[in-house]
Amino acid sequence: MIEVENLSEKDIAICFLVINKIKEIPTLSINSCLRNSNSEIYIGYIDEEHLENIPVDSRIKRIKIELPEGMNISNPDGDYTGFDKLKFFRLVTLKWLLFKQLFNLGYKSIIYSDLDVLWFRNVAAMLREVSGKLPDIDIFIQDQTLDICNPKLCMGLVFIRGTGRVLDLIESCYSIHSDRVEKGEFIGDDDVITDFYRENGFPSWISLLPQVVFPVGVNFNSYLKKGSFPGLRIEKPAIFHANFVIGERNKRLLMRMANREIMGKPRIGIYFKFILMVKRGRQARRDLLGKRISYSKYPN
Repeated sequence: MIEVENLSEKDIAICFLVINKIKEIPTLSINSCLRNSNSEIYIGYIDEEHLENIPVDSRIKRIKIELPEGMNISNPDGDYTGFDKLKFFRLVTLKWLLFKQLFNLGYKSIIYSDLDVLWFRNVAAMLREVSGKLPDIDIFIQDQTLDICNPKLCMGLVFIRGTGRVLDLIESCYSIHSDRVEKGEFIGDDDVITDFYRENGFPSWISLLPQVVFPVGVNFNSYLKKGSFPGLRIEKPAIFHANFVIGERNKRLLMRMANREIMGKPRIGIYFKFILMVKRGRQARRDLLGKRISYSKYPN
């Protein structure tokens, strides 16, 4: 077992995966990590053209992902790829290869962060400390469970210790993930790691991070300054993961709103204020229509 009590932030690599040309999102995420960490940051990529707008810093290193021979992972247009396309899920399989390469560089632990994750605190220091106190746990991972009988793990933010059983997990998950995608299945890394967790009897060496500190997108409204009951407000989280929304523009909007509501940063801008107004108007119409349908079914 790794001597976790001697683990320092220099033993931990933080990594991101950039595999498309994406507006603003990588800048927001990586800059937030730079401000709130001291570890080396690796940007995994397959095409240098996708790195045009990546922040430049002495701590940021680029690492080209080594693709298996014969693997076709082309993304000719380079634009943002959404959940509605099979190539998105093919690209996501590269996370497992990135993990393997970083461990081969000699790091004892790595922290993977999705590009739609904002850092508000020094997550690397937090996870280094808790890993020292809990040496039998090899993985700390985001939890996006909404049904207690149906646990759901999230690879948006995950701390991984380079133990033998973790390296076996990476090999197994990559093999399963790539095979299922090549058969045409729209399956992501969240599903693959969740299946592993369930099928292996919820192993005690995988720990789910508390949602209140490491929230996913569906929890955003919990951090709004205005609440129904005065004085009850959740403290600033360590991160915010802008998932549960689909599309590049929606993610940019949610990340800007998270920066504003949680960190008190500048306004979201006129363009995004307009987008938000339109979305709220559409939701209001849907809510009104729902009330009308309900009333027609069950009149007073």
